[in-house]
Amino acid sequence: VTITGTNDAPTLTAVSTDPIVDTSADDSFSPITGTLVGSDVDGSETATLTYAALDGLTAVNAPIAGTYGTLTVDLDGHYQYLPNSVAVNALNAGNVTDTFTVQTSD
Repeated sequence: VTITGTNDAPTLTAVSTDPIVDTSADDSFSPITGTLVGSDVDGSETATLTYAALDGLTAVNAPIAGTYGTLTVDLDGHYQYLPNSVAVNALNAGNVTDTFTVQTSD
């Protein structure tokens, strides 16, 4: 029996955070931090996964500006979203989303 393995792509667990709430006051907002969680069915590779945010098609470990804040992801998967207080305070009533793409690789 010949068995040919393949390097399966790692996956990321979805990230969801509590909402940032703007009031009628001139608010300031704390950074949102956490750690991305990746896994690889090639089990021995999970411990060596690296992480990045995508700036267009380029993987970076530097800040990426969104519409309402800036996201930074380091190689180990630690992330920080720094809300832009001016942009958030300028919003009208309603919900908006700041969306970023992140990746993990083995």
